[in-house]
Amino acid sequence: VMPTKTFYNLPEEKKKTLLQAAINEFSKKSYDDASINQMIQESDISRGSFYMYFHDKEDLYFYLLGKFWRQSFRKLRTFLKENDGDLLQSFEDLYDSMIHLCSKGKNAAFFKNVFLNLRYTTEKKLSLDPSCQKWHSKPPILLDDIDLDQYDIKTDEELRDCIHLLIMITMGSIAYGLTNPDKMEEEKRVYHRRIYYLKYGLYKRKENL
Repeated sequence: VMPTKTFYNLPEEKKKTLLQAAINEFSKKSYDDASINQMIQESDISRGSFYMYFHDKEDLYFYLLGKFWRQSFRKLRTFLKENDGDLLQSFEDLYDSMIHLCSKGKNAAFFKNVFLNLRYTTEKKLSLDPSCQKWHSKPPILLDDIDLDQYDIKTDEELRDCIHLLIMITMGSIAYGLTNPDKMEEEKRVYHRRIYYLKYGLYKRKENL
């Protein structure tokens, strides 16, 4: 999902104003109820200008989600460098960071609404984003930062499988915590416990048998 070249050629301030207006509208309403009219009024552009920047509301919505997705991978790479290539610890740090962003950050209401209104079409659309597709072909550059000597992983395919598993666990836990705020703290403990299982396995060590 990409905006038009016309959008990219806009002054940065004008782009930020339009995107923030969209975030504000998607924060208050579900995707279906969000109004393009409200977005263009808040950003002070014409309806014709909007369609010069984005094909439709869906295009804009998934562009915003794609930005969040790419930002998350950049954070993951930062954590990998800080943790000397420890993939599991880096995902735990990413999880804590995303929980804070999605529950207490500037645009927390937007992220909460995204998860509250998550549908199959959202998952399908995200899977078509170029930044997501490359996980299904060859590992992106951030995988070079993973210290494979710590893990029993022999191929790129096995590494992608592990990362896909971690993504599912992480996103699922964030979604549950945001949609059940009274259980957020318990869900955090559950998430870190699941990572512990991945680190150390479920079988008893032989010396304990």
